[in-house]
Amino acid sequence: MHDLLEKMGKNIIEQESPTKFGGRSRLRFHKDVEYVLTNNKGTDKITGIMLNFPQKSYEIFLNVGRSFSKMKNLKILMNYNVCGDPSYIPNNLRVLDWKRRASRSWPANFSPKALVFNLPYSCIKQIGDGLQYLKKLTSLNFKRSEFLTEILDLSSRPDIRYLNANGCTSLVEVHPSVGYLDKLEGLDFCYCCELAKFPNKVRLKSLEFFLLNGCIKLESFPKIVDKMESLIELDLGRTAIKELPASIGHMIGLEILRLSESAIKELPASIGNLIGLKELSLSESAIKELPAPIEHLTALEKLNFTRTAIQKLPSSFGNFNALKELWLGGTAIEELSSSSGNLTGLKGLNLQGCENLANLPQSIYGLQNLGITSFGGSNQCKQSHDGDFERPGVMYFEECNASNIDSLENFCCWSNLTIINLSKSDFVSILVCISKCVNLWELNLRGCKRLEEILGKFPASIARIDMADCVSLERFSTLSKILEDEDMQGISDMDSNCHRLCDNLRLDVSKMAKVLLNQVTYLSFIYIINMHIVSLLKEFFGHSFRLRRRATTKSLTGLNGKGWIVVFALLTSNQPIDRPSKHWWT
Repeated sequence: MHDLLEKMGKNIIEQESPTKFGGRSRLRFHKDVEYVLTNNKGTDKITGIMLNFPQKSYEIFLNVGRSFSKMKNLKILMNYNVCGDPSYIPNNLRVLDWKRRASRSWPANFSPKALVFNLPYSCIKQIGDGLQYLKKLTSLNFKRSEFLTEILDLSSRPDIRYLNANGCTSLVEVHPSVGYLDKLEGLDFCYCCELAKFPNKVRLKSLEFFLLNGCIKLESFPKIVDKMESLIELDLGRTAIKELPASIGHMIGLEILRLSESAIKELPASIGNLIGLKELSLSESAIKELPAPIEHLTALEKLNFTRTAIQKLPSSFGNFNALKELWLGGTAIEELSSSSGNLTGLKGLNLQGCENLANLPQSIYGLQNLGITSFGGSNQCKQSHDGDFERPGVMYFEECNASNIDSLENFCCWSNLTIINLSKSDFVSILVCISKCVNLWELNLRGCKRLEEILGKFPASIARIDMADCVSLERFSTLSKILEDEDMQGISDMDSNCHRLCDNLRLDVSKMAKVLLNQVTYLSFIYIINMHIVSLLKEFFGHSFRLRRRATTKSLTGLNGKGWIVVFALLTSNQPIDRPSKHWWT
């Protein structure tokens, strides 16, 4: 649809002047643009022009003094890879988008009425200097201009709505006037790693987002002079700011507050005024304790305290009825109150690496909407699952220290789960409760070295089971049923090198081969121990069968001479399952 609309628009423009390119209202095709500029064929019909040539090495130099002299009504100029510096730019221009502009000055007679200034990757050193004629600037974008060191006085340009200096790694100072631009809606100084001087006071009544993430040398946050009702997002992550002023309570419209990896040690009591706050991220910050007024933030939907020294949640924590995501991984939290069961909207809970957390309240197992849980016991809390809260139906228990999952028997969300990851955990047995997962598609038990038995009937939806390196596994009722009924029960991917299990089941090679051959319509991968099946499979599949051995021999010992660990890649599968590279056998 997009291509069709683009083609229709192109045809309309071409019909404006079929033979004379300069008579068209818009020019974007590089050959047409080159012809008009090099031959000075521009006219007052042209309102928009884009200079974007296909090869990076392709350079066209503008005919200085003539290139735009006839384009009196030009309103949009977009230049992405054309060299040169025109001495005339029409004052009717509304949008100037010029990447990597080398010149630091503008034509003396250039004074547009209103202008969006988009000059990323430019060579400019100071914002303000050389802009004295641009009284009606509405937007300034100098993103990743590595030579920019200072933003000068902008008080004479009160119409500025957006100021973007993201990634200006040499920027050191911002003039105090920036803090009093009443029409400013967006302020982005992220990753200005040398920025140290910022306005001490701000009164930005129209500001909607205020981004300072990555300003690692910025040590103080300005005082808020008046109410900032329009501000939605404030990001102070990865800054050297040590404290927030009490005036932060003036940001009464704030919805997102990110202080991750900052030096801030405590939150002011005035944070309780931010009653519309929906997201509070303190991960890896220096904050150790939460102020009592935080109980007023009942609109919160996401709380992230990952890897902080916070030990205790507010007693009224259960009143956060709007909460959807709670990240407590790697904290010193010792307990969750029974009121946690009141978090009826909670969809994601991460407690991975909470070594001081001994027990969970029974009330938490009654949360009907809880679809993502992570209870891993690693000393290093990983955030590899960040973002998975948008994908309901996943439970993570990697490296969990618990020896059984009895406490999960009352977990009411089994039917929501599609993936359960118990890898590298200390579980001794997987209980019958697994049969409650009627929508379960994948079960990961990889590296559960203490696991001895897998009981209960698997749901019909199960497709992938990973039991690799479960060296203590002796009993698996589902696999016994597979051998008995000669039916893979819909399982398309099984990974196992469990020697004890194979010995206990007295794995019959011929029977296993027959099971495989009966399931070729949907089987993708099967990992087993025994080499005698190979000849049977080769005879059945002929040249479409491939056998690949594991490159290492570490896991090939103790097989009682029965053969190798092998991978059978059954190429007749319509939809083979992609596996992570670390799991492939080569």
